[in-house]
Amino acid sequence: RVFIVGTKISTTEQVFKWPIGTRHNDLEAILGPINKTIAKKPNLDSLAPFQISNLMAGIDMIVKKGGRPLVETWFVDIHASKTRVNVREGMCPCLTKSRAGLKGFWVSNRGSLLTTTQMLALQGILPSKLVRPVDDASEKPFDSAIGNAVSIPVLQAILVNVCKSIGYI
Repeated sequence: RVFIVGTKISTTEQVFKWPIGTRHNDLEAILGPINKTIAKKPNLDSLAPFQISNLMAGIDMIVKKGGRPLVETWFVDIHASKTRVNVREGMCPCLTKSRAGLKGFWVSNRGSLLTTTQMLALQGILPSKLVRPVDDASEKPFDSAIGNAVSIPVLQAILVNVCKSIGYI
């Protein structure tokens, strides 16, 4: 992602400094408890054949890297083209609008794609604080909007530094 931050020179008291790091929330707390039954025998009925093929390729990649996909949290991009399938351990790749609209990534030790609640939590949004339509027709556009969001911890870090640069704090 690219962020462009500007402040009015006449109000700037110190040079804006890009945040060095943001806090990381506990991934396992965000994703919730593991259902070992589902993780060991996931329901693949909702997946297209190419997604199942990509999932198997992703699991192979994890094992070749020495990973344990049923124990460790790995994210598998099952929506990518066959040559672009990738995996990442312990950190969710960027949730873009298109990826979030497809339920994000496969979570290896959960045996499922990310849920809407999990995607919200990964973006730093408390699902319990949202008011939104709940009918099924609105689910995909809502998920897409989650992927188009800037995560709350990142936005907070940027805005704190903007406020410091203009002498607000």
